[in-house]
Amino acid sequence: MLDAILRQIGELLVNSIPTIISVLIVWTAYRFLVHGKLHQVLEQRHALTEGAIERAQKEIHCREAHGEYEQRVP
Repeated sequence: MLDAILRQIGELLVNSIPTIISVLIVWTAYRFLVHGKLHQVLEQRHALTEGAIERAQKEIHCREAHGEYEQRVP
């Protein structure tokens, strides 16, 4: 009985080799064809949205600090 189970497990592993190879090929193709461009677009989106918000907040803070300085100077 143990021999039959081990034989079935071995057959399952051997039969899964083509699937494993296919997944590796698809993953490699994704990395070369899509991942780089997708990462670049996401960085641009961040720079245009969240990056702009961060820059605006820094500018507001600097202007507020400058305004406080002008109020202190007679």
